[in-house]
Amino acid sequence: MSKIRKLSMTFFAIVASLLLAFSLVGVGNLAFAAQVGEEAAVSSVTDGENVTYHDSLKSAIEAATDGATVTLLRDATENVSVSKSLTLDLGKHTLSATTGSAVTVSTVSGGSEIAVEITNGAIVAEGDTDTDVIGVTAFAVEANSKCMVTLTDSLTVTASENCVYAYGKAIVNTSAKLTSDGLFPAIQTDETSEMRGGTTVNVVGGSVTHANGTAIYFPSEKGTLNISGGVVSGKVAVEVRGGTVNVSGGKLVASGEYKASETTAEGRIYESGVALGIAKMQDREVSASVSNGSISAEKGGKALQVDAEISSFVSGGTFSQSIDASYIAEGSVVTDEGGTTTVVVGEQSDYVARIGTTGYTSLQKAVAAAQSGETVYLLRNVEIGGTVNVSQDITIDLGDFIVTTTSGNNLFCVYSTATQCEIRNGTIVGIGTPFYLNRKDAKVTLSNLTVDYSGSVAIIQTSDYCTNLEDYCTNLEIVVTDCDFTSQTAVVANLYGTSKTDSSIKGSSLTIVDSNVTSDNNIAIVCWSNTSVKVENGSIITATKAAAISNNGTNALPTEITINGGKVVGSTAIYHPGVGTLNVNGGEIIGDDCAIELRNGTLNVTDGIITAKTDFSETPNGSGSTITGAAIAISQHSTKGQITVNISGGELKYLG
Repeated sequence: MSKIRKLSMTFFAIVASLLLAFSLVGVGNLAFAAQVGEEAAVSSVTDGENVTYHDSLKSAIEAATDGATVTLLRDATENVSVSKSLTLDLGKHTLSATTGSAVTVSTVSGGSEIAVEITNGAIVAEGDTDTDVIGVTAFAVEANSKCMVTLTDSLTVTASENCVYAYGKAIVNTSAKLTSDGLFPAIQTDETSEMRGGTTVNVVGGSVTHANGTAIYFPSEKGTLNISGGVVSGKVAVEVRGGTVNVSGGKLVASGEYKASETTAEGRIYESGVALGIAKMQDREVSASVSNGSISAEKGGKALQVDAEISSFVSGGTFSQSIDASYIAEGSVVTDEGGTTTVVVGEQSDYVARIGTTGYTSLQKAVAAAQSGETVYLLRNVEIGGTVNVSQDITIDLGDFIVTTTSGNNLFCVYSTATQCEIRNGTIVGIGTPFYLNRKDAKVTLSNLTVDYSGSVAIIQTSDYCTNLEDYCTNLEIVVTDCDFTSQTAVVANLYGTSKTDSSIKGSSLTIVDSNVTSDNNIAIVCWSNTSVKVENGSIITATKAAAISNNGTNALPTEITINGGKVVGSTAIYHPGVGTLNVNGGEIIGDDCAIELRNGTLNVTDGIITAKTDFSETPNGSGSTITGAAIAISQHSTKGQITVNISGGELKYLG
């Protein structure tokens, strides 16, 4: 074989080896082809302790592995694509592009999600408007497919068109300074059906500015735009046409007078003067939540413009003008002062109570302002030394807060004839009489309340001056349900009727359902002339040192006490020295000394369990309890009233 032939074979073997290497590795991955010395380098790749230098940003990105940091070492004009997780540190330099996207971030086909952070420098993209599908020839940052792109607060992005263009399942987080001045928004997501994929944009700080147009345009079906910080400003600050927008902070500022296009089918419809615009696009759904932040428009503009069927989505925030009441979420308070509307979640406001969206500095003021049918909501724990006068058919919802009475005054006083009111959902503690009720034909419902009373009157006190039938508590109805009332020293309910002698005129009535009523040192419930009490299932009436329920021997008119269920427990469970009727139709009546002592009136027992727990004894007493150790004791009072007993059912037990 000749020397020339040997050389030829050697040459072809070398070429074949190189071709094989290129086919296996790929030209773009031959890092050595783009590596240069540090002095000539445009960029570097840092991977752990290893640093390599490259003649372009593109070659550095191609050479980098997942998790590496690519650093720009000098200003450069390039278009780069990133399909791996890395940090792009611009090194306080500027990356420029005059056509196409300066930085495109996307996953390779079938690849896993990637995360790219761009920081510490500037991106400038300047191109001309085109008429192709995308609409522009230059984006600063393009994000698509399954990627997360984070633009940090040390980054500045300037573009003649989109600073950020995102679509597919891309997630963009920005606290950078973004500025655009072209025909297209600073941040835009795609609205075409091929690119609907649930794009997410999170504005957490920095700024998004478009002096001549729209700062953020978000039409993404199933996508989410979250604004929690920063300043978004433009002729239109934010326009949402699909997906969900959540504003929880930051500032949205619109310039110019309100102007909208005549068509709402596709594309942007707001041209100027809208800080937050929400308009449903054709077949896609749109929703919103505004919980905080500042939203403002110049004179002639609109802070909030809604062209979609959504409501009750504003629970907080400050607006430069009044907004439609239907947009305010339940539980929020609205204040209009000096042309500014402030919406605050009630519990976070400086107010004590609210009616609808109007706040009040005291519960008394709110109740005084309430009209029939309205609900007053307490917004925080309060101390009250005065009286809350109730004269309308209203509901007072204490919102699971605590009302502390700091004086012996009446707390809630129902003083208007025929008032129908409910007080619910909270706790009352202190020395003031919680409920003072003294008007005829009124109905007061007390529900889901806890009362710990340390005063000397009663938790429920009806008027003891019922001599004027036109004004006082005849036919006054009180219903207690799902409550827990404890009186440390006084009675729980002190029921007065009327001093008139006409028994057809009824006084106050009390019905207790699913509630605990306890007096630690006194009678739990006292009935005076022409009053009535019903104890229903689920209720427990307890007096540890006295009778649980009693009427009075001096009553001129009869009382009616009915036990349909629950438990009545006391030293003497029910003491009945006055005229009237005691009906036992169910439940349990348990007396530590005596279960029932009837000294006057009528006793009817049809069902229930009546139990005495102690040994029998008898101590004559003209006007007090005389018997222990008896389920039912019949002992005529000193008033010598008529006694009638009818027992047709139930169970009588003696445990002594």
